[in-house]
Amino acid sequence: MASYKNGKLADVAASRIRDMIIHGVLSSGEPLAEVRLAEELGMSRTPIREAISILEFEGMVHSITGRGAVVTDIAKEDFIEINDIRVALEPLAAARAMPMMPRNVISEYKTVWMKFLEDMRTGHSVSSHALTEEDEKLHRLFIDYCGSRRLKNILSSLRHQARRYIFVHWDTKEYVVETIIQHLDIVRAAEIPDSDLLKSSLETHLLSNKIFLKIYKT
Repeated sequence: MASYKNGKLADVAASRIRDMIIHGVLSSGEPLAEVRLAEELGMSRTPIREAISILEFEGMVHSITGRGAVVTDIAKEDFIEINDIRVALEPLAAARAMPMMPRNVISEYKTVWMKFLEDMRTGHSVSSHALTEEDEKLHRLFIDYCGSRRLKNILSSLRHQARRYIFVHWDTKEYVVETIIQHLDIVRAAEIPDSDLLKSSLETHLLSNKIFLKIYKT
């Protein structure tokens, strides 16, 4: 029972630390101090240590001799590779997931993205945090219901790494409107449902991520 509980705490810790990395609270190259993280998250060092191992497996952190675990940088080349693999695998996952996805959840996501579009067109602000969270929920839906453990593990890891790169650039207004429309196309294809349309809509959306290559400065 104790190991199960520690495992759960490690998952919680990994999620919290992962969010800190994605949102820039922990910067590229920054060491992950177990004592400080344990204090901030209100946990012992054991689940923190296990969480760091999880994040290292995902590629979010890596170990350096003499420094311990540090936050991994994501260069332009990394993002290109990650996105290319997602273009190949995520439409497949979505098509496999479509028969199993809850219809009420799809309807809820459609409402959310329609509200985003309405807000943008009427001059209201849409926070980058809200966009990234809803983007994560939609893509996670396809991953969770794809019915393949291997596919789920691969895409989950890629999603975590890509979110770091994407979050920085959500405030690019031109892309925000475009991506909202793309997400609506994806949700509507899932709602019909039409697997071919869903795959093509998702592929179009992922390929458009190349806009980040134009605005990424390093």
